[in-house]
Amino acid sequence: MNLTVTERLGLLSILPAEGNYATMRVLTELRSELGFSEADLKAANIREENGRTMWNKNGQEPKDIAIGEVARNIVVDALKAADDQKRLSDLTVPLYERFVINPE
Repeated sequence: MNLTVTERLGLLSILPAEGNYATMRVLTELRSELGFSEADLKAANIREENGRTMWNKNGQEPKDIAIGEVARNIVVDALKAADDQKRLSDLTVPLYERFVINPE
C-alpha cells in the first residue's frame, strides 16, 4: 500500500501501545515498516522543530508499505476505537476514510 509521510505518521500515532503477544509481534513489524530510514528523512527533509515533526510536504514520495490482513485489522480496530472515543484528528480522518469507509 502506498503511504505518504503524513499517512505513515498518522498510522504510527494511532497504533495501540499494548496487546497480546501475537498482536505486539505484528505491531513491531508494522512500526518498523512505517518508520523512516535515513534516506526517507533526507528525501522529505523530516525534522523536529519546536517539539513538532516537520517535513517538506511538496517533496514527499509515497512508500510502498506491506500491510497484511492481521495488521490491517489492528489498524481498522484502532481507527474505529478512536472514532468511538471522538479522538480522530486531522491526521487520522483521511486514514479512517481509507481503511474503514473505503478499504482497498
